[in-house]
Amino acid sequence: MFGATEHDIPVAEDGADTPYWAATAPELEGVTGRYFANRDEVETAPHTTAPERLARLWATTARRVGLPT
Repeated sequence: MFGATEHDIPVAEDGADTPYWAATAPELEGVTGRYFANRDEVETAPHTTAPERLARLWATTARRVGLPT
């Protein structure tokens, strides 16, 4: 990153904070199918949950790792 200082570059702990929090927070126990950024629930883009895209992704992934499709 040209011109960035060490304070501008995220560290692994920052990147892991929200996933770790979401996996361990008592207030999120039983919560599924939600998306979080910076510990805030966020809307996902419509194309990320489109059934036809999800089916194609699953079929492609299964084929590439040798699972039945």
